[in-house]
Amino acid sequence: LGAALRAEAETSSSAARKPVILDVTSQALGTVALNDSSQPSNSIVIPRNTKIPAKASKVFGTVADGQTEVRICVTQGDDEDIDHVRFVTKGKWPDGGQLFAIPPYPANAPVLITFHYDMDQTIQVEITDLTADRSLGTFEVDNVANLSATDIRAARTKNENLEVN
Repeated sequence: LGAALRAEAETSSSAARKPVILDVTSQALGTVALNDSSQPSNSIVIPRNTKIPAKASKVFGTVADGQTEVRICVTQGDDEDIDHVRFVTKGKWPDGGQLFAIPPYPANAPVLITFHYDMDQTIQVEITDLTADRSLGTFEVDNVANLSATDIRAARTKNENLEVN
């Protein structure tokens, strides 16, 4: 549909109002955080259909007294259940993602997570310690949607075992 609209806008000579076409995120971008029940949950930072390039931030709190690191796992998808989203960073929660050291603050010490999402589908993540008001660092993730060889093998195996009635 987007290509058809673009073609119409480029070739139309009518004085009618041409549609405005915007590049937007096709799916939400977020990170894993513990919910009120202390269960890992997908927490959306950039909602789907947000115009890109985009920048958004969200404040999270540390979980335990004396916690000395935070792990950032970038996700793609709208579901709160982490089993139903795609992990954009390498590895899944609780072992994947990027690890950042923090001072041993009391529980609920605020940490700001900022996502920058550009036209090339590159996600830059910045983590800020709001207690000390200093950056803990940044990392970049290329949001490549291609399947890995393992994913392709798994999909083939699943399809081979399907029965159609």
